[in-house]
Amino acid sequence: MLRASDERIASDTAVAGRMVSDYISRDSARRVDLEEALEASRYASHPYSSPPKE
Repeated sequence: MLRASDERIASDTAVAGRMVSDYISRDSARRVDLEEALEASRYASHPYSSPPKE
């Protein structure tokens, strides 16, 4: 049987684990969004995205 302090530690550990998992999920989603934006910008019709015409 767990003591009250052990239960509190287990609960805190579970909460911390969820927070870390959420942070990793958000960070990886942002990374994918950034990669997609960079990839799209390579093909955009921006004046500096292609060499100058002669």
